[in-house]
Order: sequence, then C-alpha cells, then structure tokens
Amino acid sequence: MIQETEHKPARAIVAAVQLSSVRDEEFEASLTELRQLAKTLGFEVV
Repeated sequence: MIQETEHKPARAIVAAVQLSSVRDEEFEASLTELRQLAKTLGFEVV
C-alpha cells in the first residue's frame, strides 16, 4: 500500500537589527537578499 504524505517545506524567520550607520536602502537590500537565499535553500520565509 502506498501512503502519500504532504511535504511541508522548512520554515525560516528573517530577523534583523538596523544599525544607525546603515542606510534604509542598504538594510532593505540585505533583508531582501537574505529572504531570497533562504527561499533558494528551500525554506518558506514567514
């Protein structure tokens, strides 16, 4: 008997602290890159 199971991707939470020396644009770009890297590795970013 073949039993089907639903595969749920591992989840990742992206958290960061913005230092006062980092511009908003740089901070957002870094967070976007981190989210994309997690997705590339198969994580569901929540």
